[in-house]
Amino acid sequence: MPAAAFTAKVAWRVWRVVFTRDLPKDLDGLCDSPTKDGRPRRGKKIQIRENLQGKELIETVLHESLHAALDCINEEYVEQTASDQANLICHEEVLKRFLNCPAMRRKVLDILNLKDIE
Repeated sequence: MPAAAFTAKVAWRVWRVVFTRDLPKDLDGLCDSPTKDGRPRRGKKIQIRENLQGKELIETVLHESLHAALDCINEEYVEQTASDQANLICHEEVLKRFLNCPAMRRKVLDILNLKDIE
């Protein structure tokens, strides 16, 4: 089965986001450098381990998108910021308000092939 992939903008640049199992065992994600020889790189890719779920998935996506936006920032800062943001996004109050939005609720239910429960 081919890896799931889509394109997304991060800091005004288009990235190919790929869910894959082909990552070193010690990595949950990997991001190409946005530049090469001081020029914007073509075909930039963010790779995410395909079996991640929940907060771990959110944290990894945030972590790699921070690298995509600013490849010059310190790894410790990236790790802490991604962790803090994942905790914020996954907070019950934030999730409740997100799912209370009719458009978002419909999108989630559609993805899960469920009918809306009112």
